[in-house]
Formats: sequence, C-alpha cells, structure tokens
Amino acid sequence: MKLKPQGTYNHERAWVYSMDEAGNFGFVGGSWQPDGTLSFSAGFDTYTILEDSVAPTIKPYWANGEEFRFRIDDELSGIATYNAWLNDEWVLMYYEYKTHQIFSKKLDATKPFRGRLVIKVTDNAGNESIYETQID
Repeated sequence: MKLKPQGTYNHERAWVYSMDEAGNFGFVGGSWQPDGTLSFSAGFDTYTILEDSVAPTIKPYWANGEEFRFRIDDELSGIATYNAWLNDEWVLMYYEYKTHQIFSKKLDATKPFRGRLVIKVTDNAGNESIYETQID
C-alpha cells in the first residue's frame, strides 16, 4: 500500500503508524519512494503519517558492581535497539517489555561492574539517547 502525504515531512523521521479506535498509534514503518509516497505493508487498519523527533528516555533505577537496571521508554515509535558498554566493552542486557526495563546479567560472576557505563537507546524513527555514568 502507498500513502501520498498532504504536507511536507522529514523523510528521516516520518513513518506510517496504525491507529486504533481509542486513538493509540502503533509503529508500522514504511519506505519513502522517489515519487514522494510512503509504501508499507497493510492490513485492515486505519493509517496515518507521523513525525517522531523525540528521543527515547533512559532513567536509572540503580547501577552498582553487581547489576544495573534502567527504565527505557519511547512515546511514539517504540524502542528499536538498546546497548550497553562498560569501559568500551559490550555488556549483555535483557529487556522486560511489560515494565520497560533493561537490566544486566554478569557473564563472569567474579568480575564486578566497575568503570564508565554507557547506555544507548534508539527508537524506530532513528532518534537516540545516550546515558553515561561511572560505577565505582
């Protein structure tokens, strides 16, 4: 299916969203075409084009030598990716969808989490947030 926009949109931040009867939006995505239309796979929903220029939020619950836990959220397009690095080394994170939480699991129980922690979260529209802290 294709949508032809009535207005002008930033093609890096505007995507197709489904809309339910309560007015809630769900990210669908799509692909901008050279003719200015936005093509996407469709079902029997109502669709619209929205721009998302607001980055996801990252809020710490705690970060210590044993575990770190953060709440991540995005108001419109939803979370696409999340990553964590401790002293520039990638850390395996888990995501609890219902509570919007990401949390660490140690791969080596004898090695404490210490040093510079960086969390990067990207939404489906390409907006990203970075949170940095020091774990002592």
